[in-house]
Amino acid sequence: MFQLDKIPAETFAMLELRQDPLFRYMDSADYSGYVEKSIQTGHKKAQQYIGKNLENEIETAGFGIVSDNRLPAYQITSYRIQARTSYNEKSGLIFLYMNEINYKWNIMQEYGYNVTLEWLIKLVLAHEFYHVTEFLQGCTTGDMMPPVYRKTLFGNKKASLRSVSEIAAHNFSKTYMESVIQPEMTDYLVLLHDGTITSEYLEKLVDLNNGDTEGK
Repeated sequence: MFQLDKIPAETFAMLELRQDPLFRYMDSADYSGYVEKSIQTGHKKAQQYIGKNLENEIETAGFGIVSDNRLPAYQITSYRIQARTSYNEKSGLIFLYMNEINYKWNIMQEYGYNVTLEWLIKLVLAHEFYHVTEFLQGCTTGDMMPPVYRKTLFGNKKASLRSVSEIAAHNFSKTYMESVIQPEMTDYLVLLHDGTITSEYLEKLVDLNNGDTEGK
């Protein structure tokens, strides 16, 4: 199988960026800048929380944690959802879909990644907590970065990238957990295991995106 643990954070980030609805409006010369800033944003935010109890921080923020053994209501076959966060005016709930987390954990065990289930739960929780910090500060990671402009019938319209929030959240969880495992790797491991993508297809994607993350 293609060696997922050899893929750097920048390449995983580029794979995420490429899935953004606004990606086609971006200048290729800007790719590496968005990737680098997204990674650093998550890393720097995590440094504020290393050593702190994540559950306490979530409670202090006014959020609750719900362990749910049901499948996500909007589960789709090509992508498995381990968690989601719902928001109201001042607080919200983090839903952990335990069947899906257990499913991923079993796959990790099968491929020789000997982490504990508790470790994986905490990694998923850290990812969601990053989105909570965005909510608390009143702006997303995309809002803190230069907008992307797309042409419409009424002229150029600016919009914020969504994918950069995910990139930052992945790297927040990696830094907070002091993990040698890149969190996105766990998602691709499931996709490969389920046959959603092949290792040959992933290798081609990685080769393509390695070039995009190099400075232009």
